[in-house]
Amino acid sequence: MKIKYFGLRIVELLLLGTLFLGCNPRNRDISHPEWYDRAFMVTSVKDNLNTKDASLFIELFSDLGYVFMKWDQNTMPSEFVEYTKYPIDTLYHTGHGYYGEIDLAGGSVDSYDINVYARNTIFATCLTLSDTAWTYSMKGMSETLMGYTKTSYDGVDNKVVEEYAKHIDEGYSSLASWFLSNSTFLAVRDRWIVYYRDEDEVVEYSARNNGDLSTSTNDSNFEQLSDQVYINSALTNKVVEYANIFPAPPLYSRSERFENHSSQLINYEFNKNIPNLKPIGLTIKEALKLFYKEMGNFGSEFGKPEVFHVLKRETPGDAKTTIAYFISVPRVVNGKRIRGNGVYDHINFMITESGTQVLSMFWADLKEDYENSYIIVKPTEEVLRQASNSILPLIKGNKLYIVSTEQVYGYSGNALVPAYEVVLNDGLRLVIDAVSGKILD
Repeated sequence: MKIKYFGLRIVELLLLGTLFLGCNPRNRDISHPEWYDRAFMVTSVKDNLNTKDASLFIELFSDLGYVFMKWDQNTMPSEFVEYTKYPIDTLYHTGHGYYGEIDLAGGSVDSYDINVYARNTIFATCLTLSDTAWTYSMKGMSETLMGYTKTSYDGVDNKVVEEYAKHIDEGYSSLASWFLSNSTFLAVRDRWIVYYRDEDEVVEYSARNNGDLSTSTNDSNFEQLSDQVYINSALTNKVVEYANIFPAPPLYSRSERFENHSSQLINYEFNKNIPNLKPIGLTIKEALKLFYKEMGNFGSEFGKPEVFHVLKRETPGDAKTTIAYFISVPRVVNGKRIRGNGVYDHINFMITESGTQVLSMFWADLKEDYENSYIIVKPTEEVLRQASNSILPLIKGNKLYIVSTEQVYGYSGNALVPAYEVVLNDGLRLVIDAVSGKILD
């Protein structure tokens, strides 16, 4: 396929169930396992997080013909230990986590408490799978254990679930679906992980170590914005920063046909055989050189490519090897990047030993919008203080440290508005409205 935008030429690239509402698996006769083949369970905890992703997972997987067993909405540790023993197709858990742990109602569990028998298991929790000891918990027919190595973002869980179900429906493996579903979104593209059973070995595929700023979180370097939210002291001194920097008219809005973002996101056919990828043998500099050679020259609307490693580790003690580079090219308007917490303007590529593949693209039709061009942008500290109380419940972690900000544009509905991209100490990025302090789409 050939894609043309603003003179850019991208070369041709490869890139029935029955719904058992409220059914308790312990009431099913485990001696008749045939119905387990398409069965799935969902677990969560009643805490400060939104569990819409759990109900959405149930809806979408039921629509795909999978058999819904149960949703335990306030799971106890002892119950979770039992649920993970069932040899079902998929177990989805959403909630808080910590290094190697899953927080549950009245306690927590780690890999030493758990034996995972589901074919595919997803932990939509912070930090849990950063501990490679989880590879030893995969028993029986367990094939994939998916989640995050760093802080995850509650605001994007729903979108990841939607993308994951879509890719499963398209015939992708769970491994490929989890990678593709997370790589689209700014907040989680650098922290996804899959432990994958390859015959007798469990192999790690991940974006581990990408985007980690390794910033010291000594509280003396930060000022408290609100409960558990801290900001780099250097930022608070810029009391009028950005106040008059965003350009005068025109600003932009996108065509009304882009109201449904996900329907406009183009996903290209992707090499499903991730386990067959070999070490790429290129440095980032060499990969970018190859990328530019194949892609040609970009125009002024294309920002600097962002590069992430796709890593493979054969066993927990082995060194990680790069099997591909994930490259995201952002769109630039008036000298500033368009960013978002959901789908935003981008073209994503992957470079492997066999060449360059297009993964996905979103490129809205923009029109000048003079009516909304005169916007008074507030100083960074003021906006972040407004936003801080909204940010904390969406992050599946504890204290938050804001280390830097960048002027960007983001979408509020269909309007392109001045925004700040906020970077936390572990590299997690959020986009907030520079006027209202609201977290954008």
